Formats: sequence, C-alpha cells, structure tokens
Amino acid sequence: LVSFSALLTCRHAGIRPAAMIEEGGRPTAWNVSRLLPLLQGVELRLGTRLRAIIGKRRVEAVEIVGADGEIDTVLCDGVVFSGRFLPEATLARMAHLDVDPLSGGPRVDAFGRCSDAVYFATGNLLRPVETAGWCWDEGRRAARAIRGSLDGSLPDTARSVDIVPNHPIIKYVVPQRLDADGDDHTLQIRVREPARGTLSFGSPDGTILNKRINTLPERRLLVNLATPAGGLGSGPVCVDFKPS
Repeated sequence: LVSFSALLTCRHAGIRPAAMIEEGGRPTAWNVSRLLPLLQGVELRLGTRLRAIIGKRRVEAVEIVGADGEIDTVLCDGVVFSGRFLPEATLARMAHLDVDPLSGGPRVDAFGRCSDAVYFATGNLLRPVETAGWCWDEGRRAARAIRGSLDGSLPDTARSVDIVPNHPIIKYVVPQRLDADGDDHTLQIRVREPARGTLSFGSPDGTILNKRINTLPERRLLVNLATPAGGLGSGPVCVDFKPS
C-alpha cells in the first residue's frame, strides 16, 4: 500500500511517475489496487525488477528487466523505493541479543522476552512492518508482561521451546519461542509467495496442529496453537507446509 500511497503523493506534488514496477506477478496489496495507476495513467509493470540506475550527477534513467528477461530503459529523473522493509532492530543487532535471521528482529517468546529476559521487544522491532493499531495492542500486552516479570508471575524461560520453520515458503514466525507448559499460543506467520495448502505444526512427540491456509505475501496469518496435554515437551516445534 505504501507504493500506491506514493502515487497519490506524487500527484499532489506535481510529479508524474514514468512507471511503477513490481517483481511479483501481482501487486502485494489487494488486486483492486492496480486500478489506481491505471486511473492516473501510470504504467504498472508486473514481473519486473530494477536492474540499474543510470546517471552521474543526477538520475537520468533506469534499466528494468521484465519477466521474459528483456531489458528496457525508462527515462526518469528520480526513483522512489517502497517495500522490503526492515525491523527497527539496529540496537538488538549491535547488542548481545539473539536476532532471528528470518524476521530480522530479536528472538522473543510469547511474552516478548528477548534472549536476555530482562529485555522485552514489541511492535516493528519484531518484524519488518505492522499497522499502528497492531503495534499499539502489542505494546499494551508487553507492558502487562513486564509487570508480570517484575512481580515474578511469568514462567521460567528455561522451560521454553523453539519454533522452527521447515519450509522455504514460510517467511518468518513470531514469536520464535513458546512456554512449553503454557496455555494456548498465538503465532503470527508471513509467507514469501501465494500459499494454498496445509500448515503443520509438530514436535518430537507428534503432530500438534494441521491448519488449512490460503494466503498471500505480507498478509497477517494468525494461528492459535493449543498446548497439548503434557505440554510441548523439549521441542522444537517444527512448522511445515504442504501445497494443495
């Protein structure tokens, strides 16, 4: 949606975009969003990536590569980048906290505790981008967890198990650790490409949950994972995907 908002900003500023490109075969936003560039007379090129920016003192043109491999040159005097956001996790990466290579944010448990449990993380520190309302709600939950940490009511982090994505279509899972003896857990999952099939969650003791999904990249996918009788064991909980 950021890129489509940028089209409106350009129009307000008197800037006429030469083209809008997207590497995927469809917009990441809802399909109806492709009507906006059409109405503004801006060419939307799907399956296209940026190859090079041409110019020395200023931008003069760009080279783009289409889905068929053909290289095209588009004259322009600027380039606006949107998407592929990164978490605001610079301090975590510079510090002693464990960082999840998939989400780019610190590894946390269901209470937002980092690998050093005196630190908590929430919001867009955990993943590339989320809505303001979602981050606000997460912040409130983190505040309650911090209070629980101070009064000693949170479970011991030693009894946590890892969540391990086992299929390349799974972009990331948050949180990355769960309390082995806790109640039901809500996992947030993102996929890298359109996914229709079954997500399976399993531990060394067997299958915990199979869930049918039909989702697209950057859609928030929430999974309620009920803790089986006897807990999650020593883990890990592996997440796999079978297309259908």
